Amino acid sequence: MDIGYILAYVICFIIIAYGINFSKNKKTNANMLVAKGVLYFFLAIAVFVNVCTKGNTERSVTGLTLGIAIIEGSTALKDGIEKMKQYFENQNK
Repeated sequence: MDIGYILAYVICFIIIAYGINFSKNKKTNANMLVAKGVLYFFLAIAVFVNVCTKGNTERSVTGLTLGIAIIEGSTALKDGIEKMKQYFENQNK
């Protein structure tokens, strides 16, 4: 098990997802969204470099993809739960 990979591509992204989804502070939320955007650019650059050089960047690409999937998945779950709560609140009125 590669601890560096897990720290860089799993734990870091879980922290960012938590900051986006559960932060009450708008500045923290904005900073986490900026970090997410930067990571998307890193993924695009890694894919571009891999295609152009036919190099070995699969580790970075899969790690960044995993991290972005964690962020997007947790955000989608939070949004879905909030929409269901709104739906049921509207049904009870």
